[in-house]
Amino acid sequence: MPRKVLEGLVAELTLDIRGRHRVGDRFLTVREIAGRHGVSLQTAHKALRRLVDDGVLSTSRGAGTTVLSTVGLEPALEGRKVLLLSNNPDPRFNQAFRRGVETALVPLRMGCALQVNKEENTESLGFGEALLDSCRSLHAAGVVAVFFRRAELAFYHLLQNGVPLVADIALDNLPVLPSVQTDNARHSREAARRFLRWGRTEVLAAGFWDPRCTRFEAFREELLRLDRGATVTHLRLNDPDFPARLHLFFEGANERKGVFSLDYAANYVLAPCFATWGLDPSRCFLVYDSEGGSFRHPGLPEVESVGPSMEALGRRLAEKLIHKLRTGVFMEPLAERL
Repeated sequence: MPRKVLEGLVAELTLDIRGRHRVGDRFLTVREIAGRHGVSLQTAHKALRRLVDDGVLSTSRGAGTTVLSTVGLEPALEGRKVLLLSNNPDPRFNQAFRRGVETALVPLRMGCALQVNKEENTESLGFGEALLDSCRSLHAAGVVAVFFRRAELAFYHLLQNGVPLVADIALDNLPVLPSVQTDNARHSREAARRFLRWGRTEVLAAGFWDPRCTRFEAFREELLRLDRGATVTHLRLNDPDFPARLHLFFEGANERKGVFSLDYAANYVLAPCFATWGLDPSRCFLVYDSEGGSFRHPGLPEVESVGPSMEALGRRLAEKLIHKLRTGVFMEPLAERL
């Protein structure tokens, strides 16, 4: 029996006990351990015996296996990894989140393994099984998941199997999932106020998101609330006519016009327009998302960002996961907005 398999199983059972059990609780049988964790009965028996010998569990013929003590179950985190699972293929996006996660992990001497998802059906139990296999092969202490919109069943499967997971968005059908996301409404309203301070009352808000998204609606409402004469135009960069509309807007650029980038990918579509038309983006171009504290594009000065950076989000997500690993419980509130 490979020693790595046994050690990994003992670590998973220890996390399960710390996070979900109290002294006196009934614990899993050998068969239940083998079935839930996908190991042989022999491996399950050896792991259970290890925890009994360590004084964590107690077994008796009548009562079965119960939790005897949770004292001293501090996790051995040094040298272990956190799996950063991304549903976005953009390497710049992923590296920004990775820098943030690694910053939080450095004091614990833990590592970060990046895995970019290639599975289209993220809503299936099969996807959850594949993620569980990845966690086991890496001996991952937990998972930070970013850019997923529908993966409730798969993520719940990980949580049920004792793998701590945090995400960058709250999934409505999985209320037990800890998350850290940006406060879209608050930052978008601040963006509107900033454009008005710059004297920009004709704003193009462009991105790949639907115009009904919170970022655009909050931005438009605040701009029009503060200046009824202002105009806001939404441009969806998925639409086939967007190049022509962008051309018209930049061709008629003047001191009243401004551009608000609603999402990260839009930054790289909009910034080149300023270079093409020879326009200075200062005090007329604002982005919501950025890798760091501001957006940088070759040949242009730094562009301000109103939302928390992806690096900051990655760091906060890792901090939330570390709290779970150290204490056995996720910090409250589960859904957090920055």
